[in-house]
Amino acid sequence: MSLRRKKKQGESKAVVVPLFPPEPRDMDEEEDLEAYHVVTTAIAEAESFRDGSVVAVEEDPLLGKDVVTLEGGHARLELPTRCEHPWLIFHLRNRRRFFSIEVVLRDSSGKHRVLTMSNHVSLATMDAPNGNAAQLPLSLGEEWQIIPVDLASLVKAIWGTEHRSIEQVRVNASTSVRRIFAADKPYADVELPEYLRALC
Repeated sequence: MSLRRKKKQGESKAVVVPLFPPEPRDMDEEEDLEAYHVVTTAIAEAESFRDGSVVAVEEDPLLGKDVVTLEGGHARLELPTRCEHPWLIFHLRNRRRFFSIEVVLRDSSGKHRVLTMSNHVSLATMDAPNGNAAQLPLSLGEEWQIIPVDLASLVKAIWGTEHRSIEQVRVNASTSVRRIFAADKPYADVELPEYLRALC
């Protein structure tokens, strides 16, 4: 027998999987990002390099909300997952510095592929003919941005296969991260659960 959680009145019908931060246990309370294990791991890893790399939880002056800021060559946030949704949505701040997003995914050939999107490259490249890694340029506006990534279309265009699942997402410095989630399709902000909205 399968149990389904009863939807509250006004609850979002969006089909989403939060990758960062996780769905809060208490919707009336702000999540404690410093207690989230991927953040504590990222902080410890950045500190271990002793090269000025920093991962920090801080209140963003524009949002008035806690975010994770990544600074330096070894600052990164790694999010392991296994999710079949074809869309990834990032709420990131353009700090006018180089940063990249890496997505490890599995396609219909059974291969693991690595898709890297970066604001410090201007041309799309692949590691070798029929290789498993590709890099795409990422063009951003100013300050906080919502970045929707259509993995199904990208996998089809790059490798000629079908997207099957997201295995890991990594955000490399320098940027600030507010939200990352997977979805079955793009949604307007108002359609999302309140804890994932950019405007709340």
